[in-house]
Amino acid sequence: MKSIRRTAAVLAAAMTLGGCADEAQIKTAAEMYEEAQVFEGIADYAAAVTAYNELQATYPHGNYAQQAILNLAHLHYQEGKYDEALAAINQFIEEYPAHRHLDYARYLRGLVLLREKPDVIDKLLFEDFTNHSRTAAVEAYEAFLELAEKHPLSRFTPSAAAKAADIINALSLDELRTALHYLRIGAYSGALRRASDVTQKYPSNRYNEIALAIIVASLAEIQSPAPLQDAVAALEANFPDTTLSAPAQQGALALLDSLGEETVRGDLFTQLLE
Repeated sequence: MKSIRRTAAVLAAAMTLGGCADEAQIKTAAEMYEEAQVFEGIADYAAAVTAYNELQATYPHGNYAQQAILNLAHLHYQEGKYDEALAAINQFIEEYPAHRHLDYARYLRGLVLLREKPDVIDKLLFEDFTNHSRTAAVEAYEAFLELAEKHPLSRFTPSAAAKAADIINALSLDELRTALHYLRIGAYSGALRRASDVTQKYPSNRYNEIALAIIVASLAEIQSPAPLQDAVAALEANFPDTTLSAPAQQGALALLDSLGEETVRGDLFTQLLE
């Protein structure tokens, strides 16, 4: 009997010690977060993503879990996994609208929407939208604008404001090129429409002087006297030192020549297609 009791006691002790050993192996949220940070620091992004996901699964609530979502978004952004990054950012903004890093989340959202590479973060130079959806560019602009409006004192706000201006200029330039193309081929209604879009949709862009001059030249070609006078007045009032008013009033060829643009007209078939 004593032998049986002794054996049972030994087994119980072994089970207790084994349980303590298992519990000792369970990492705290802080330890899991630190481990993920180490992986991120050595650029082992796959391991870092796994570690952050495990942290969220083990400790779904608390500051570490919240920060893990934002860190995951940044990692996906670094890897060029923009859809995953956007999903994480949207989750973070929706679930933690009062988080102290909400300003960075909004800033990162704008960068992700632009599909902008981290190593050229300060060089937003897209002259066309081959790699940038126009809709995404507008959404990025709105994200940067929202940051500037809701977090005016954020350290990210100056950069966000500058990028918002760059987006407006890029969108305007895209429209302006089309307007110039229409002017070149003699599609004056199209040129007038596109140039008007530049001035109305993006009133603070840097290309308004040229856009207004295209409007003047188009109206001169269409021979619409009253609107032409109004357009000339608008051009000269907004840009008192402009050198484009006189050539624009002479018509498309004179304006294109003053801008250094080609003046070869398209054939009738091309004009009809445009």
